[in-house]
Amino acid sequence: MDMKTSRLALLNGPSLLKTDALIKGQWVKGGTRFDIHDPAAGAKLTDVASKTRTTAWKSSSR
Repeated sequence: MDMKTSRLALLNGPSLLKTDALIKGQWVKGGTRFDIHDPAAGAKLTDVASKTRTTAWKSSSR
């Protein structure tokens, strides 16, 4: 992904883009990830953490 040409470049700051899962107030990295695409252009924007209810529960109980 090229941040200069991506629609994500319109964000006021790169820290606004979060790609981890927010679980019980904590950002948790996912073991697996899935792609997010711009529906208008079809281009990949980023990938984000993929969590199921079970893996989220395990992550939050640490």
